[in-house]
Amino acid sequence: MKATTYELDDVTTYLTDVVVPGYDSVLSHMARTRPEEIEEMIDAVVDTIRINRMCARKVAGSKVIMVQASPILQEAGIGFIQAFPIDVIEEVLSG
Repeated sequence: MKATTYELDDVTTYLTDVVVPGYDSVLSHMARTRPEEIEEMIDAVVDTIRINRMCARKVAGSKVIMVQASPILQEAGIGFIQAFPIDVIEEVLSG
């Protein structure tokens, strides 16, 4: 599998427009709060999908909304993604 690296020169490429306060997508939240961790990822798309699955297990399908994917994910063919409560994302990232 080919590794893909991304530069955070334009952080808006990673941001998701979430209309529900207190929710965000994993990649968008990391771009806002932990951009250095994205830069360290070998493949940001694959790594955030893994983190996304961990968040989904934490909420067991209850506190999840679907939002349009950020531009970088849309380039990878992903149109919509899950947004989770920010506290769940932080718990998974800190765990």
